[in-house]
Amino acid sequence: VYPASETVIDTAAVGDHPVGLAVVTTTQKIYVANLHSWSVTPLWLADRERAAPDIYVGAQACRVVADPAEARVYAANHLETDNGVAAIDSQTDQRLYWYERFNGTQGRYGIDVDPEANNLFVAARDAGLIAIQDADRPTADPQIVKLDPARVPFVVAFNPTTQHLFVTAPYDNKVVVLAPYSIEWTRAARLWYEGQQVSLIDRTNAGWIKEVSVGLGAEEGIAVNPDTGLVYVTNASSNTVSVLQDAATPAQIRWLRDIAVGDVPQGIAVDVVRNRVYVGNAGSRDVTVIDGATHAVIATIPLD
Repeated sequence: VYPASETVIDTAAVGDHPVGLAVVTTTQKIYVANLHSWSVTPLWLADRERAAPDIYVGAQACRVVADPAEARVYAANHLETDNGVAAIDSQTDQRLYWYERFNGTQGRYGIDVDPEANNLFVAARDAGLIAIQDADRPTADPQIVKLDPARVPFVVAFNPTTQHLFVTAPYDNKVVVLAPYSIEWTRAARLWYEGQQVSLIDRTNAGWIKEVSVGLGAEEGIAVNPDTGLVYVTNASSNTVSVLQDAATPAQIRWLRDIAVGDVPQGIAVDVVRNRVYVGNAGSRDVTVIDGATHAVIATIPLD
């Protein structure tokens, strides 16, 4: 999609069932996670041609996230056991390494990165856990969090401005807001799961900020604009995008509005420079474009 005219300018052949996408601005490449072919496709941003052969990243590659400063891409694979995330060098398009200690976090789905601290945040949907992994230490154990009351985490988004982590919990129609660097690990109850230590974080822990209600089916998409502090969540079952306000003060973190979009909205991305939000609607096979300043829908781009 070309942002100046909000029109489709090209299509690119990728793997089987593409479900995730990330852009590495430093190497000018696009990376696509292919769920059914267990791979990531690297494309040149300029012409959408393949930059290299598909990269194997493990069973059911479901999400990718980019760290432009490190020229890295991280891919979460839903059905792998120990090697739950793969790191890719965006300069060579080779897999750098596996993160080898994700055996307790089964059913991984959402992933995001804090590029400043070089930490990965991974939502393990099936296990009901959230892992914090040092991106530079692939053989180290992640810190693993279980929320109390229990929530099923699907996708995550990190706001580097506030250092808040937003986690969708669609079975409760909630987004949980965490402060991962403020978690009081020493006062958290501990349990063991698949041979790994899990810290139980409840609402009294400083790492749990609050919960915000969103629409039905917040399973697939969440994105942050760190410049405005707005967080966008796709609600696939209600055909809306929930807009949340992030803030340093917890009392100011709140739901602002729901915006009607296309049918079954799933993926979502923010153009921070132009303050526009792009929503991929799986049911209506189009993209909704939202003005981030006015919350108005300014275009609907058909994909057929």
